[in-house]
Amino acid sequence: MDKFLAPHTPEAAAHIHLSENWLNWDSDHPSINETLVAGCASYRAFDRYLSGADLFLHPRNRAELESILKRYSYDVIHNTIARSRSTLQPGGYSRVCHLAEKSIRNVLNTADNTPFLLALHSSRWASAVLPLPYQHSTGRPRWQYRQAAWIGMLAYTVFIVLLYLSDVLASPVQVVLQAPNTKPRQLHGRFLQITDMHPDPYYAPHTAERTSCHRKKAKKKKNTAGYWGTPFSECDSPLRLTNFTLDFLEKEWASDVDFVIWTGDNARHDNDPKLPRTPDEIYDLNRAVARRMKDVFLAKGIPVVPSLGNNDVWPHNIMTPGPNSITNEFSRIWDAFIPFPYLQVFQRGAYFSVEVIPNDIAVISLNTMYFYDSNKAVGGCAFHAPDDPGNLQLDWLEVQLKDYRSRNMQVWISGHVPPSPGNYFPDCYVRYVELSLRFQDTVLGHLFGHMNADHFSFLEAIDLEFTSDEPTAEGGYISLYDTLLNEFQALPTKPKNLDYGDYHIVNTAPPVVPNPYLPSFRVFSYNVSGKADAVGTPKTKTTGKRRHGHRRGDRRDKEAHCRQKENQETWKCFLNDTWHSDPEAPSRTNKQWTPLGYAQYYMPHLGDASRKHPPRFTLEYLTFAPELLHPPPTFGAEHRFQYPVPLRHLPRSLRDPNVTESKYAPYEMRDLTIPSWVGLAQKLGDPAQKKLRRKFRKYMYMGGEEG
Repeated sequence: MDKFLAPHTPEAAAHIHLSENWLNWDSDHPSINETLVAGCASYRAFDRYLSGADLFLHPRNRAELESILKRYSYDVIHNTIARSRSTLQPGGYSRVCHLAEKSIRNVLNTADNTPFLLALHSSRWASAVLPLPYQHSTGRPRWQYRQAAWIGMLAYTVFIVLLYLSDVLASPVQVVLQAPNTKPRQLHGRFLQITDMHPDPYYAPHTAERTSCHRKKAKKKKNTAGYWGTPFSECDSPLRLTNFTLDFLEKEWASDVDFVIWTGDNARHDNDPKLPRTPDEIYDLNRAVARRMKDVFLAKGIPVVPSLGNNDVWPHNIMTPGPNSITNEFSRIWDAFIPFPYLQVFQRGAYFSVEVIPNDIAVISLNTMYFYDSNKAVGGCAFHAPDDPGNLQLDWLEVQLKDYRSRNMQVWISGHVPPSPGNYFPDCYVRYVELSLRFQDTVLGHLFGHMNADHFSFLEAIDLEFTSDEPTAEGGYISLYDTLLNEFQALPTKPKNLDYGDYHIVNTAPPVVPNPYLPSFRVFSYNVSGKADAVGTPKTKTTGKRRHGHRRGDRRDKEAHCRQKENQETWKCFLNDTWHSDPEAPSRTNKQWTPLGYAQYYMPHLGDASRKHPPRFTLEYLTFAPELLHPPPTFGAEHRFQYPVPLRHLPRSLRDPNVTESKYAPYEMRDLTIPSWVGLAQKLGDPAQKKLRRKFRKYMYMGGEEG
């Protein structure tokens, strides 16, 4: 078996090639052949048998063993050919199966492989003594006995090591925690957020949108799947769109950003009952996207921080406490992104941290599946359940924030599902808000995806109080846009009533997938100079679904409420630590590491693109005031100026330093500090600001309607 598992064998090479190049399996450029598919199928068949994951009847002889391995290989062949969308020559399917069977027989005929495999899962060791101290993934039988365990673990370890050897050799491992010993990087003062790619290997142009763009011809042209993707639809991303986006980022942005925050969902939605997702498909898609992210960014020395999405697990939205098969698999898929000191905690809960600028800025990647109230496999951070995975993660987050604060570092918190009363379990949300406000002087902001709609929201101190409108039912449906306007309208408008220490900002970015809007990505700018005028000073102008909103009734007597029996085991009554809120912190005032603004790019003409005329990414809007895009008109300022957006990425009208108004810059924000966000929210909360509200709504849904 060791020889079969060696990376130089045709079977191993075929498996590695297909696993790593899935995103290139394109109907225009088929990159697989019959021999390659057969070799991969043989390899995966033995891997599946070694794991014992779904082996309910143990083979008693060579014939039964060969039958099981053939069946496993047929599954792989069918899935591989379906995903690749390549066209086999007549008789190709039979030839592939024959080649896979021949490979399986060759392995079984070699040395003592057959007796070894038969003995591996045999029940005749039921009287043996010592179990191996190793935890297997959920659903896998324990290799219970010394001899069988030793042989099986040796084979499985060799398989895992050799399977990923090519990845290790091909790409650098993200070891930024060791970076203080290296020469400091030249910082650009920018980073990228990309989210919700949702590549779909079954997407086919010219099919019907009602089939998730998988089959049948549409009756109307407007309901037909496009070549590069289908805007404002329920269809996921064709692989060519995912590749196009990453190719564009590599060519245009990889040399201009310092790190990448990648907030999850790298598998298709489970929206086609005729093509149900499988764990293998989900992992393979994530593996393929991870490989591209390594090639595009990590290979160039740019740290990448991924997060787990609700569609990256099977079934979607459901994740049991770890360690489990999901944490084990993603620890391998993301091995290059997870610093070694965090591997153990990642295998427990799929969260970790990266010092993207060593000793200065860290990004904490959370597993929001343990907070998300659609995950019915966890306890929702209940006060009486300290071992609930959500509580364990928040305990870990508290330790991380204390450590980074003691080192005078700043932190971005990232994840997939954004924190809100409508997304998180109530107890998880309360704990998350309390930690965010307690460490406001350390946390720069919160970056998430999942929602598809482009928006911002607040974490507020009122969420930690008992109010007169504590929810008892979800009530009628209110759109996200209207919910946010109601929230903004409820903010204090008089300075004496406003304490910025009671707020933190959550930014939710729109996705790459055109489901239900348009492909997009976001580039943030941040202060690397330490000067408050890092990007100049703005001139003064002379001219039924869940409720995501906060509960804003009258505040009740918290002390009296906490004496009541029903409230004695709620987090609201026990979170009394001192808050670290500082008006001079980078989250509150413009200084070194303060976020300054972002540029949002999108693909407005996706539906018109064709094979001969590819789509284009273009600027949708900026948060900056136009004059902040250029150096101030003082002597020598241009030589010291750090452009927040490279001029080549701006439309021509904004390259003029004399422009003070622009349709691309309606928000005109000085920076992305908490006071600046509160100021924008107050404007949006004013019913008289109709033009600004229209812009906000347009950006939220990219010109479409709420999906």
